[in-house]
Amino acid sequence: MHAAPAVKSNAKNPLAFLRPYRGVFIALAIFLLGSTILNRIAVSDNGYVFTDHLEECALVISSPGGDSVKLTMGDLARYIMRVEREGDVHARAYDEKDPTAYWKLRVSTAKEAAYISGMAKQTVFDYAVRDAIYAVEAQRAGFTIDEETLENIHYDAEREYFNMSEKEKNSTGLTIEGIEENMKKETLVREYMIYLNDAVSGGVDVGSDYYEGLKQTYTIDEDTAVTGPLRLGYVTIN
Repeated sequence: MHAAPAVKSNAKNPLAFLRPYRGVFIALAIFLLGSTILNRIAVSDNGYVFTDHLEECALVISSPGGDSVKLTMGDLARYIMRVEREGDVHARAYDEKDPTAYWKLRVSTAKEAAYISGMAKQTVFDYAVRDAIYAVEAQRAGFTIDEETLENIHYDAEREYFNMSEKEKNSTGLTIEGIEENMKKETLVREYMIYLNDAVSGGVDVGSDYYEGLKQTYTIDEDTAVTGPLRLGYVTIN
């Protein structure tokens, strides 16, 4: 591997494997075609108010060196918003009059049965954990973000915030500053994954042998009392 670079504004554009959410729901659409729909019950709006839980710790990711990263529910907000945005496209295609029906679907294959809401929720956790792990690895490898890129991230965060719907703003508690911090981590992760991808065969994203092997060296603790009531499909939409 070459020496770790500073992340610059003219760095490569994100690769396809770094845009997970659309791919997740395209894969899910294919999955539905080959699956049996069992029912549309049991997953619904349970009155959970996401903004009441922003400061609660959802996940603790501990590195082999003993350092730990805590992810609050607020830290998951941007992931939730993006997964719900992409899922909403498919939900409205499935049932325009009642898009919540899509999130309530329970589907089965020969191996498992799961609700789409729960599968989307797992996607949020998978990519939040991935970013936390790779951010630690990037920092250990000496990756930094240059000033020009930091300025661009600030403007990108402002633009994203002002393009959010009022419901997204009100239901997530996201701020420009919060989006900016998430974008900084996302930028480090993106560039570190590109760096790794040049040296590792078989990919480095969630599900790859490389990433899953690395993940096993970390300890991941989820507080299910905090995360359990969260229902995807009901935070920023519907």
